[in-house]
Amino acid sequence: MVVKESMNVSLSCHASGYPTPHIRWQREDGKMIALNSQHDVIAVDSQDLNISRVSRLHMGAYLCIATNGVPPAVSKRIVLKVHFPPMIWIPHQLVAGTIDADVTLECHTEAYPKSINYWTTDKGEMITSGDKYTAVAVDSTYQVHMRLKIHHLDYNDFGSYRCIAKNSLGETGGSIRLYEVPASTPVSTSTEKVNFESKGHLGETKLKLNSIETNEKDFKLPSGRKPSSPDEPKNIHTQPRPQADTVNNSSCKQVTQLSSTLCLLLLVTLVA
Repeated sequence: MVVKESMNVSLSCHASGYPTPHIRWQREDGKMIALNSQHDVIAVDSQDLNISRVSRLHMGAYLCIATNGVPPAVSKRIVLKVHFPPMIWIPHQLVAGTIDADVTLECHTEAYPKSINYWTTDKGEMITSGDKYTAVAVDSTYQVHMRLKIHHLDYNDFGSYRCIAKNSLGETGGSIRLYEVPASTPVSTSTEKVNFESKGHLGETKLKLNSIETNEKDFKLPSGRKPSSPDEPKNIHTQPRPQADTVNNSSCKQVTQLSSTLCLLLLVTLVA
């Protein structure tokens, strides 16, 4: 059965037998049946299957199954075809490309009877597959997925392209704009690794000095005092340390006195 979209459809099925057969309608693919915009069912137990405002989603095969408890069951298959003019859906109307790269344009069309689908340039010239272009169309019932691959882009390839679908009920088309973007320049990053082991203690000392100089930036100077120059020694207030020279001198005096006493005792012993 062939109907136009938005029409009301009624499928009828009659069976005879004893006992009286029971009739059920269901889709061959097992999908739900949309009787109207608010009522979906898996099956209809009736001689008549009524569908309001049929759409392309109702397209498919329906089974009328008659049973009365005495095998075998009997079924009748009816294919419902819904005619409608083409329509196009474009996922990306702006597509970027770079010189010498490949790019793919896409269009999705729906139409029944099946449409003739093709691509054209912005000048209206039909595009055919070859070295420059590869046009592919994958269809399923009333849907078609169109793809146009453009190889090795050059400056003449940028512009508008149109995908067109045409059948006996109408024609439609969609436009895709292909524009140029500069090729991305790889960013070179270098990481310097300082090997302090090869420099010995000098490298480690330098690292510590840099750390001290950096940390001193956080110190606050007393009010009225100017920052010191890099060559000027920095005054860092710490706890007073013992005077090493004083301790050393005291120790030396004690050692000298002890030595003199030993020498005197030795002299007295020799004289005796």
